[in-house]
Amino acid sequence: MRPLLFVLDRFSHRTYYLSLCLLCLAIPRPATAASLHTQESATMELIPIPNPDLSTSERLIREQLQLERSKLLVKTQNQKVQALDKSNAFGQMGQLYHIYEFWQAAETCYRNALSLIPREFRWTYLLGHLSEGQGKLQEAVDRYQRALTIKPNNLPTLLRLAEIQLTLNRLDLAEQLFQKAISIESDLASAVALTGLGKISIAMDNPKQAIQYFKKALEIQPQANSLHYQLAMSYRHLEKLEIARQHLQKHGLVQPSFHDPIMENLRELKTGKQFFWSQGSIALSEGKYTKAVESFRKMLKADPNEPLAHMDLGTSLLQLGDVSGALNEYQRALDLSSGNPRLHYNLGLVYTLQNSYSKALEHYRRAINLDPELEEAHFNAANLLMRMKNQREAKQHYAKVIALNPSDTFARFMQAMASIRMGGYQDAQSLLEESRRAFPKDLDITHALARLLAASPDKQFRNGPLALKLLQEIFNTGQEVIGFEHIETLAMAFAETRQFEKALQIQQTMIQEISQTGRNDLVKLLEENLYLYQNGQTCQKPWRDDDPVFSPVLGGLVPLHSSSNLDSS
Repeated sequence: MRPLLFVLDRFSHRTYYLSLCLLCLAIPRPATAASLHTQESATMELIPIPNPDLSTSERLIREQLQLERSKLLVKTQNQKVQALDKSNAFGQMGQLYHIYEFWQAAETCYRNALSLIPREFRWTYLLGHLSEGQGKLQEAVDRYQRALTIKPNNLPTLLRLAEIQLTLNRLDLAEQLFQKAISIESDLASAVALTGLGKISIAMDNPKQAIQYFKKALEIQPQANSLHYQLAMSYRHLEKLEIARQHLQKHGLVQPSFHDPIMENLRELKTGKQFFWSQGSIALSEGKYTKAVESFRKMLKADPNEPLAHMDLGTSLLQLGDVSGALNEYQRALDLSSGNPRLHYNLGLVYTLQNSYSKALEHYRRAINLDPELEEAHFNAANLLMRMKNQREAKQHYAKVIALNPSDTFARFMQAMASIRMGGYQDAQSLLEESRRAFPKDLDITHALARLLAASPDKQFRNGPLALKLLQEIFNTGQEVIGFEHIETLAMAFAETRQFEKALQIQQTMIQEISQTGRNDLVKLLEENLYLYQNGQTCQKPWRDDDPVFSPVLGGLVPLHSSSNLDSS
C-alpha cells in the first residue's frame, strides 16, 4: 500500500512564535452568551495546541494549515466571539490535523472544542474516529459510546462501534449494535450490518446462517465484491467446494459501505496532490470510477510526470470502457517508467480488449521477464496463447501458475486441456488424475477426467464404468452444480459401456430441450453424437475442436490496482 501519512512542516519566524504564545493562553468562557450552547460551556482551561513539524509537507498543505491556524488565532483572541464559534473554530482546525494524521494536534483541538461545547456530537464522534485510526480501540469504544448518548440512533456511530466490538471479539455487543443499525433503516447501513452479522455467524461456527447474511448484503450492494470471498469461505466450511470456487472467482476488493456525512465532509477538506492520489485510489478500490478519473486528473495537473498516476488513471478509464483513453495513459506511464512489470501487464490487458493479441502477448512476456513470479501475467499469457492455438507454450505458463499457486485448480484444468488440444491424451489423463488426488471435490477436474475416460480417441485409456462412477459423484453434490456438459458426458459414458438405449434417451432429451431455445447450431452438434449412438458406436472425440473450453475467457480483465511503486527505470 502507498503510505498515507503526511508529515508537515513547522511555522516559521514570527508567525510561529506568535501562534505558540497565543494558543497557549486559556480562553475564558464568554460572559455575554445567552444561548443553550453557552450554558453548556465548560469552565476548564483549554489545552495548548502542539505545532506539528511541517518541513516535509507539500506547499499546498503547508499553506492550508498555516492559513487555518491564523484564522483560529484571530477568533480565539477575540473576547466577543461566543463559545459556539470558538468551539467550531477549534473543531475545524482539528479536522485539518486529523486528515493529515497529526493525531496529537487534532485531539487537542477536538478536546478544546468540547471543553467549550461539551455535548457537540461532531467533535465527540471525530475523537472516536481519531482513536480508531490510531488503533486505540478501547478508547474509540468509550468515545463512540459517548457520541451515542448524544445521538442514540446515529448509524455511522453504531456501525463503527459494532465493527470495533467485533474486532475485540465481543460478539454479543457487536451483534446487538448491528441489529440495532438494521432496525433503524437505510439499505446501505443494512449491507454493512448484515456483513458484520455474517462474520459473527462464522465466528460462532454457523456457516449456513452466515451465507444468508452475506447473500442478503450482496443483494443490497452487488458492487461489494469482497462479499464473494466471505461466501466462498462459508461454502468451503460446508464442503460445497464448487460453489465456493465460483464465488472465489468473483471476489474483489470493494467492501460494503455506508453513508457517513461527517467523514465525507472531512475528506473534502484535503488539498495537494497526495490527497487527490489517495482520493482516487479509494474511489478506484470502491468501484467509483468516474470520481477516480476526476481525482487522478487533478493530481496529474499538479504533477504531470508521475507515472503511477497515469497508470491509475488508465485503470479507471478502462473500467469505464474508455479503452483508447486507458491505452494513452498507460503509454504515457510507460514513457516515464518502462521497467514496471505491472504496467506491462496492464498494457497487455488493454491490447487484449482491442483484440491485438500479438501486442498483448508481447507485454505479458515483458512483464514476466521483469517479474518471473507475476502469476497474473503467466495466467493471462496462457489463456491468450490457447486462443492463439499455441497450446505448447500455454501449457508451460499454466505450469508456472501452478508452481506459484498450487491451489489454482483452473490452471490445472487448463493445463490438461492444452495437452488434449495437442493430442496428448495420456499426459492429460495423468495431469487430471494427479489434480483429482489433490482436489477430490473439484467438479471441473472430476468432470474433465470422466469425459476423457468416456470418449478418449485412444481406446487403451477409455474406462466407461469409472467415468460413470465419477459422474455419479458429481450428480450427488446437488442439482445446482449440474450443467448441460455433465449430461452430455453422461450420454458418452453410457455409450462407452454399451448402454446405447440410455445414451440415446439422454441425447434425444437434450436435443428436444435445446430446440426450444432456438439454438439450432447446438442441436446440429448434438445430432452428430445421436447418429453414433443410433448406430451402436461410441463417441471418440471428448471435446470438439471449436469447443469454448479451448478459448478460455481472458481472466483478470480488471486491471490490478497499482498499489506498488513504479520503478524509475
